[in-house]
Amino acid sequence: MQKLKSISILLLIVLFSCTSGNGDDFETLKKKVMDAHDEVMPKMGTLRKTAKELTEKSLGNSDSLMLMESAMKISTANDNMMNWMRGFDPNFGESEAEKIDYLKKELVKIEKVRDDMNATLTAGKKLLNQ
Repeated sequence: MQKLKSISILLLIVLFSCTSGNGDDFETLKKKVMDAHDEVMPKMGTLRKTAKELTEKSLGNSDSLMLMESAMKISTANDNMMNWMRGFDPNFGESEAEKIDYLKKELVKIEKVRDDMNATLTAGKKLLNQ
């Protein structure tokens, strides 16, 4: 009886250790991807507005090159978000493994988009406030 108990406990330990305790299960990855998207999606209007303000400020300004470069970076970050959204496949794949693999790749992409959007927006606003 003690041997059966030990085997049962060992089996449970193995079973739980094989599940994705590292946050790489489907629902966790899907949430991470959507959270990164949802963080910056509302900023798209602000990105476009900031790029426009930078372009307008560059006219006749001695720092026009720096202002235009910042506006271009913001526009690129905005375009990258649009491209990511167009390329995102809500069906994810067939098997659980395919879905997880897909979401891992998409998480890397959307985190880069998020980071670029935040960085270019911060830099652009800083230039506008000078």
